Amino acid sequence: MQDVESLTPEQYELANRALASLDIAGFYCAKKYVSEKDFLDLWAPALVTLGRSAAPFLAYRDAQRPKPVWPYYRRLTAKAEHHLRGAD
Repeated sequence: MQDVESLTPEQYELANRALASLDIAGFYCAKKYVSEKDFLDLWAPALVTLGRSAAPFLAYRDAQRPKPVWPYYRRLTAKAEHHLRGAD
């Protein structure tokens, strides 16, 4: 993973949009607009992989704000890890 500060503006924006979109997906799951189980059946492996890769970006963004960014994405990623272990 590249250092966040060395990302081009385009790379930074792509990462930011991807995580923001997944935060919206997590919100939809939390509000039961979307079946969380169905979402995790499709996306759990990608969420877990992304969660590890995105950690430096999340830490960078968190340092800029008074509270952590993308809480629904974080909850969904944590649930994805449990989902893959069969702990639903």
